[in-house]
Amino acid sequence: MRIAIDAMGGDYAPRQIVEGVAEAVKKNGSHVSYLLVGDEERVRRETERCGLNGNGAVEFVHASQVIEMDEALSSLKAKPDSSIAKAVAVVKEKRADALVALGNTGTAVAATQLGWRLLPGIKRAGIAVPMPSESGVTVIIDVGANIMAKPTHMVSYAVMASVYSQVVFRKENPRVGLVNVGEEISKGNRWLKKVFSLLSEAPINFIGNVEGADAVSGKCDVAVCNGFVGNVMLKVVEGTASFMSKMIREQMAKDALRQLGGFLCKEAFRAVSSKCDYSTYGGAPLLGVNGVCIIGHGKSTTKAIVNALRVAAEDVAGHVNQQIVALVGG
Repeated sequence: MRIAIDAMGGDYAPRQIVEGVAEAVKKNGSHVSYLLVGDEERVRRETERCGLNGNGAVEFVHASQVIEMDEALSSLKAKPDSSIAKAVAVVKEKRADALVALGNTGTAVAATQLGWRLLPGIKRAGIAVPMPSESGVTVIIDVGANIMAKPTHMVSYAVMASVYSQVVFRKENPRVGLVNVGEEISKGNRWLKKVFSLLSEAPINFIGNVEGADAVSGKCDVAVCNGFVGNVMLKVVEGTASFMSKMIREQMAKDALRQLGGFLCKEAFRAVSSKCDYSTYGGAPLLGVNGVCIIGHGKSTTKAIVNALRVAAEDVAGHVNQQIVALVGG
């Protein structure tokens, strides 16, 4: 298996990305190889620093341009030799089985949809983010690929995330909920009621409306929403987790007794922190495109990159796209 990665994407490229690939090579040995796409001279310097030069697990594809995090979608046309465009191309040409993108999310979504097209029967691609919950993991879809979704798009989201939850998180018959302002059938506007009606007829285990808090309460395994709502939910949860962690550290440091208590609870705090850390999950799959693309955080650490590469390999091995197409009947 070979995974392509945009080596110029993200805030710490290419150094952090190459370090992540180096760690992945140590873990996976010869089972997986990596195609580093970007400024070859800069990338090679980093691979040399990490002791990867001459390692058969790593190859290079040169790209002379980079699309920065703050650039508009028009940059795809203005920069045809960008690292993200070249990375999408190598997957399309079957030189790699999957893509990991840590840079500009909008351009990654646009480039994959233009280059690979959508899976048969799928109306719109969506980003599916795994979030820790009381029942293990809840998959939230969409978190930003498509802000103005149509009701039929939401059905595609639900089907795809249900398959993903089954394959990757081993959830048998995942419970799918529609994020709304209340649980009652009467809640929501006409658009949400139309979505509710369509989901009720979809080949999934639809349990009805759920509230935002249910994404972490464990009531559902999949939470379906449009990209605007999903992105807000994700950022609120991330911000709250960071704020609570900071508050706990500050309170623990106030006196010797609290410090002692903190020391005794250190392993418990570490376990909770690991479960809530985005780097543990690595990245979010862009479901619906005719290929495997994992979207990573722009600030991804080495650990996050290793896990994003792992998630890409799991998606390929689990034949997620084939199962989505089979369920949709495309």
